[in-house]
Amino acid sequence: MSTAEAAAASLLHNIEQCTDEFKPVVCSSSSSSSSSTGKEDVKEYFSNMCIASRDKINPDFNCELIESLFVECTNPYALCAFANCTVNPDETTASCGCYGFDEPSGISEMRISLIPDEGVRQATVEAYYQACVSSPAGCDEHMRDKTPVCNAINDNLLWPTADLVSTYSQALEEENNVDYDIGPNWRCPAAPGRFVPVCMLAPCLDSASSENSYHSGQHNVTCTCPLVEVTVDYIVYGGLQDPCSKEVVSEGLYVQAAGGSIFAKLADDPQLVEPAWIAVENASPNKFGMKLEPEL
Repeated sequence: MSTAEAAAASLLHNIEQCTDEFKPVVCSSSSSSSSSTGKEDVKEYFSNMCIASRDKINPDFNCELIESLFVECTNPYALCAFANCTVNPDETTASCGCYGFDEPSGISEMRISLIPDEGVRQATVEAYYQACVSSPAGCDEHMRDKTPVCNAINDNLLWPTADLVSTYSQALEEENNVDYDIGPNWRCPAAPGRFVPVCMLAPCLDSASSENSYHSGQHNVTCTCPLVEVTVDYIVYGGLQDPCSKEVVSEGLYVQAAGGSIFAKLADDPQLVEPAWIAVENASPNKFGMKLEPEL
């Protein structure tokens, strides 16, 4: 047996030995191929990536972990896409001036993998999977108000004493010079030792209105966001001045929230997510209703 044949046989054997681990995935044709052919995008759902690789109908289907997807909720929310932040004394979090939208009818979205509460996160993944398996026709892209995280936010369960939770919408993009046809406004280089905040699902408190020269509009909430090290190049859409972090992190340093590859660096790595939220908890003990460990 040749080396290539041995490798193929080994891969096939490993695929056939799939476990029953529950990390569900959705597989579908790419949106570009569907739009070019005019055919409806066909989706398949599997309990984990190994089973998807083994059993999916079309080998060309792209598969994604459900926890890597976004869901939509209707609720008040904070928007930190254009955030004015200062590094906190712990140097692991930043206090970010963000925009609070108090309307109960506000619609925003959030990345499942960043849900701070593990139980809510797993329940959201399972609800998404079960809804799509039982009724694929009703499984829309963002599952608006169909997952437990929406109830958790509306019932103030994620951060019990926070006034709002930071999520994402396209509000204020025009005012902050976002133009997706042109592309990102800023390209920031990798800079190990420098850190920027990622605010998705961070807790926020009402604050006095403030303005700054970096963004349009008045910030009226302050969110406590974990810092992520800038080890990869990243892009920033919007903003009125250069947002690229240029100094090694230190208390009181001005930084701006980032998306793109910095967001993905945190959201795609479970080993980074948990310590990020622990840092937020520790930044202000009891402020957000966390249960502290009793002193021994």
